[in-house]
Amino acid sequence: MPRAAKRKGPPDTVGEQHLRLLADAARDYAIFTLDGEGRVLTWNGGAQRFNGYEEREILGEHFSCFYAVDDRKGGKPGHELEIARRDGRFEGEGWRLKRGGAKFWASILITALRDPGGRLVGFGHVTRDITERLQATERFRLALEGAPTGMIMVDALGHIILVNAQVEKLFGYPREQLVGKSIELLVPVRYRQGHSGHRGAFLAVPEARPMGAGRELFGLRKDGSEVPIEIGLNPLRSAEGEFVLASIVDITERKRSMEQFRLALEAAPTGMIMIDENGKLVLVNAHIEKLFGFERQELIGQPIEMLVPERFRARHPGFRGAFFADPTARPMGGGRDLFGLR
Repeated sequence: MPRAAKRKGPPDTVGEQHLRLLADAARDYAIFTLDGEGRVLTWNGGAQRFNGYEEREILGEHFSCFYAVDDRKGGKPGHELEIARRDGRFEGEGWRLKRGGAKFWASILITALRDPGGRLVGFGHVTRDITERLQATERFRLALEGAPTGMIMVDALGHIILVNAQVEKLFGYPREQLVGKSIELLVPVRYRQGHSGHRGAFLAVPEARPMGAGRELFGLRKDGSEVPIEIGLNPLRSAEGEFVLASIVDITERKRSMEQFRLALEAAPTGMIMIDENGKLVLVNAHIEKLFGFERQELIGQPIEMLVPERFRARHPGFRGAFFADPTARPMGGGRDLFGLR
């Protein structure tokens, strides 16, 4: 293959010298120029570091030597030059070869260079090694795929960027029908209008938290059916912008178990009460309503002490705390008479 002729003509101007020094100082980028046919004309230090060729070895060689054999056979180098020639520039990513055949993942910019008359005189070529970013992205993708729950990433406008296999299974869509679509596709119609507002509110104060605390959440499957879900939101920031990573759990079985528990509680032949560690009533059955004379909505959220006679009330939180400190199944107040307040 013929080599490009050495540069002839007047010495570089001060501006050209500065540009050459700048290109050589750019150690994180391979910056070189090509003639109109794609042969290497200039070569900077970053190019030598990335590709392994010294200037004397590469000047005059066709830049297709940086492409894998299959890419060369497929005409990829010429296709990229043609795009740059037609559109003024080509931008892309792909595998490139170093001297000796080692591969690296590169970000590529090829720019058409024209003289004042508009005639093409060559191409500027800038390459950046982004192998580490690719590896990080691949690790993230594998972690996403390996997650036991549905995982969706959306951008600030609510467009779906990434989904995992669990999301495909949960909602019934193949991922190619989800990526690029609005997240509202998976929101039941009755909630859809207000959803973008909730999304905007989260991005205004982005912090990891459950979505819709205190509310029942549902997702819309491809077949039109709804599924009860639990969603955790996590904000992500990158050079490309703000994103939200949502974990989605199908709680159908949990709700079914809770309903079975509720039915069992209601069917119990005695009064049944559930309280939390703060002593607040969270669950009562019909026998409790009948025994104490309260409607359950009057009880839920209230302290258990409302059902304790006043003469015992001051000491009751201490007894309650002692039970939580050593929680074992046992009768309450062994050896003492117990009373409730209707």
